[in-house]
Amino acid sequence: MQIETIEMIPETKIIMMNHDYYIVRETPEAVVRQIENYTARVRDIYREITISDKRGD
Repeated sequence: MQIETIEMIPETKIIMMNHDYYIVRETPEAVVRQIENYTARVRDIYREITISDKRGD
């Protein structure tokens, strides 16, 4: 699923591309920070896998 928008209503409402939505307690800034941290971890794991594959040749 992908996020379409994040709104303050005053809670944080995360609207997905399929128009489902979630109401969360975190601020929009905290949600974005969590997404950034998750994306960075995924990239680190991908980088490690790529390095491991190159060593195996």
